[in-house]
Amino acid sequence: AQVVGISPDGTQVMLTGQPAGSSIPDTVEVVRVADGSLVASAAVSALGANGASLGSIGNDGDWTGDLVVADTGAGLALLRVGSTITVDRVIGYGVHEPQFVAGDPRQIVGWTTQVAPGPGPGPALNAVVSCAESGGDWTCAPSDSTAGRLRPVRSLSRPAALHAGSS
Repeated sequence: AQVVGISPDGTQVMLTGQPAGSSIPDTVEVVRVADGSLVASAAVSALGANGASLGSIGNDGDWTGDLVVADTGAGLALLRVGSTITVDRVIGYGVHEPQFVAGDPRQIVGWTTQVAPGPGPGPALNAVVSCAESGGDWTCAPSDSTAGRLRPVRSLSRPAALHAGSS
Protein backbone atom coordinates (compact mmCIF):
# COMPACT_ATOMS: atom_id res chain seq x y z
CA ALA A 1 0.00 0.00 0.00
CA GLN A 2 1.08 3.60 -0.57
CA VAL A 3 0.49 6.52 1.79
CA VAL A 4 -1.82 9.17 0.35
CA GLY A 5 -1.95 11.34 3.47
CA ILE A 6 -1.63 11.39 7.26
CA SER A 7 -4.34 12.95 9.41
CA PRO A 8 -3.43 16.30 11.01
CA ASP A 9 -3.31 14.70 14.47
CA GLY A 10 -1.24 11.74 13.23
CA THR A 11 -3.72 9.10 14.39
CA GLN A 12 -4.92 7.95 10.95
CA VAL A 13 -3.37 7.31 7.55
CA MET A 14 -5.00 7.07 4.13
CA LEU A 15 -3.59 4.26 2.00
CA THR A 16 -4.13 3.35 -1.64
CA GLY A 17 -3.49 0.10 -3.46
CA GLN A 18 -3.05 -3.31 -1.96
CA PRO A 19 -0.41 -6.02 -2.19
CA ALA A 20 -0.62 -8.33 -5.20
CA GLY A 21 -3.14 -11.10 -4.61
CA SER A 22 -5.37 -9.03 -2.33
CA SER A 23 -9.06 -9.81 -2.58
CA ILE A 24 -9.69 -6.05 -2.98
CA PRO A 25 -6.72 -4.79 -5.06
CA ASP A 26 -8.10 -1.37 -6.00
CA THR A 27 -9.02 0.38 -2.75
CA VAL A 28 -8.41 3.49 -0.75
CA GLU A 29 -8.52 3.00 3.00
CA VAL A 30 -8.24 5.02 6.19
CA VAL A 31 -6.49 3.08 8.95
CA ARG A 32 -5.84 3.90 12.62
CA VAL A 33 -2.08 4.10 13.20
CA ALA A 34 -2.24 2.81 16.80
CA ASP A 35 -3.79 -0.57 16.05
CA GLY A 36 -4.16 -0.89 12.26
CA SER A 37 -7.94 -1.03 12.45
CA LEU A 38 -9.93 0.03 9.41
CA VAL A 39 -11.85 3.33 9.73
CA ALA A 40 -13.18 3.61 6.17
CA SER A 41 -12.67 1.90 2.83
CA ALA A 42 -13.84 2.44 -0.74
CA ALA A 43 -13.15 0.85 -4.10
CA VAL A 44 -11.28 3.42 -6.20
CA SER A 45 -13.41 2.41 -9.20
CA ALA A 46 -16.52 3.47 -7.24
CA LEU A 47 -15.16 6.94 -6.46
CA GLY A 48 -15.76 9.70 -8.94
CA ALA A 49 -17.60 12.88 -9.78
CA ASN A 50 -20.00 13.85 -12.54
CA GLY A 51 -20.21 10.23 -13.69
CA ALA A 52 -16.45 9.88 -14.24
CA SER A 53 -14.23 7.56 -12.21
CA LEU A 54 -11.03 8.81 -10.59
CA GLY A 55 -9.18 5.99 -12.33
CA SER A 56 -6.37 5.86 -9.78
CA ILE A 57 -5.19 7.62 -6.64
CA GLY A 58 -1.55 8.61 -6.27
CA ASN A 59 0.52 8.74 -3.13
CA ASP A 60 2.09 11.87 -1.61
CA GLY A 61 -1.09 13.87 -1.04
CA ASP A 62 -2.00 16.00 1.96
CA TRP A 63 -4.66 15.97 4.68
CA THR A 64 -6.23 18.89 6.55
CA GLY A 65 -9.42 18.75 8.62
CA ASP A 66 -11.55 16.06 6.99
CA LEU A 67 -10.19 16.70 3.45
CA VAL A 68 -7.42 14.86 1.63
CA VAL A 69 -6.03 16.21 -1.65
CA ALA A 70 -4.57 13.63 -4.02
CA ASP A 71 -3.42 13.41 -7.62
CA THR A 72 -5.71 11.01 -9.49
CA GLY A 73 -6.21 9.78 -13.01
CA ALA A 74 -8.90 12.47 -13.37
CA GLY A 75 -6.79 15.34 -11.96
CA LEU A 76 -6.67 16.65 -8.41
CA ALA A 77 -9.34 15.24 -6.12
CA LEU A 78 -10.54 16.44 -2.74
CA LEU A 79 -11.61 13.38 -0.76
CA ARG A 80 -13.78 13.81 2.33
CA VAL A 81 -12.94 11.41 5.14
CA GLY A 82 -15.35 10.30 7.84
CA SER A 83 -16.95 6.92 8.42
CA THR A 84 -16.87 6.74 4.61
CA ILE A 85 -14.61 8.16 1.90
CA THR A 86 -16.33 10.36 -0.67
CA VAL A 87 -15.23 12.66 -3.46
CA ASP A 88 -15.89 16.26 -2.48
CA ARG A 89 -14.50 17.78 -5.69
CA VAL A 90 -12.42 16.90 -8.74
CA ILE A 91 -10.22 19.68 -10.09
CA GLY A 92 -9.33 18.71 -13.65
CA TYR A 93 -5.67 19.70 -13.47
CA GLY A 94 -2.86 17.18 -12.98
CA VAL A 95 -0.57 18.20 -10.12
CA HIS A 96 2.00 15.88 -8.55
CA GLU A 97 2.55 15.81 -4.77
CA PRO A 98 -0.29 18.25 -4.01
CA GLN A 99 -0.14 20.01 -0.65
CA PHE A 100 -2.51 22.39 1.10
CA VAL A 101 -0.89 25.79 1.66
CA ALA A 102 -0.53 26.23 5.44
CA GLY A 103 -3.46 23.83 5.99
CA ASP A 104 -5.86 26.00 3.97
CA PRO A 105 -8.25 23.71 2.02
CA ARG A 106 -8.81 26.53 -0.54
CA GLN A 107 -5.15 26.69 -1.65
CA ILE A 108 -3.08 23.85 -3.09
CA VAL A 109 0.44 23.74 -4.52
CA GLY A 110 2.29 20.99 -6.34
CA TRP A 111 4.29 20.56 -9.53
CA THR A 112 3.78 19.52 -13.10
CA THR A 113 6.04 18.83 -16.05
CA GLN A 114 6.38 21.48 -18.76
CA VAL A 115 8.58 21.91 -21.79
CA ALA A 116 11.16 24.68 -21.49
CA PRO A 117 10.39 27.75 -23.58
CA GLY A 118 12.54 28.58 -26.59
CA PRO A 119 13.09 27.55 -30.18
CA GLY A 120 12.78 23.86 -30.96
CA PRO A 121 11.88 21.13 -28.51
CA GLY A 122 13.23 22.10 -25.12
CA PRO A 123 13.95 19.86 -22.15
CA ALA A 124 11.15 18.80 -19.81
CA LEU A 125 11.14 20.86 -16.62
CA ASN A 126 9.17 20.64 -13.40
CA ALA A 127 7.12 23.77 -12.71
CA VAL A 128 5.43 24.86 -9.48
CA VAL A 129 1.62 24.95 -9.83
CA SER A 130 -0.75 26.88 -7.58
CA CYS A 131 -4.46 26.13 -7.32
CA ALA A 132 -6.96 28.33 -5.50
CA GLU A 133 -10.69 28.22 -4.81
CA SER A 134 -12.78 31.34 -5.01
CA GLY A 135 -16.56 31.37 -4.92
CA GLY A 136 -16.75 27.61 -5.48
CA ASP A 137 -14.60 27.66 -8.63
CA TRP A 138 -11.01 26.39 -8.77
CA THR A 139 -8.23 27.77 -10.93
CA CYS A 140 -4.80 26.20 -11.36
CA ALA A 141 -1.80 27.69 -13.14
CA PRO A 142 1.98 27.58 -13.06
CA SER A 143 3.24 30.15 -10.56
CA ASP A 144 4.32 33.56 -11.82
CA SER A 145 7.72 32.80 -10.32
CA THR A 146 7.98 29.42 -12.07
CA ALA A 147 10.92 30.58 -14.18
CA GLY A 148 13.11 30.76 -11.10
CA ARG A 149 11.98 27.37 -9.84
CA LEU A 150 12.28 25.20 -12.93
CA ARG A 151 14.45 22.14 -12.50
CA PRO A 152 15.28 19.39 -14.98
CA VAL A 153 13.17 16.24 -14.94
CA ARG A 154 15.10 13.01 -14.49
CA SER A 155 14.95 11.04 -17.71
CA LEU A 156 14.54 7.29 -17.56
CA SER A 157 15.04 7.01 -21.31
CA ARG A 158 18.86 7.04 -21.08
CA PRO A 159 20.68 3.98 -22.43
CA ALA A 160 20.71 1.05 -20.00
CA ALA A 161 24.52 1.21 -19.72
CA LEU A 162 24.21 4.63 -18.10
CA HIS A 163 21.75 3.32 -15.50
CA ALA A 164 24.15 0.67 -14.24
CA GLY A 165 26.71 2.16 -11.89
CA SER A 166 26.41 5.84 -12.81
CA SER A 167 24.00 8.66 -12.23
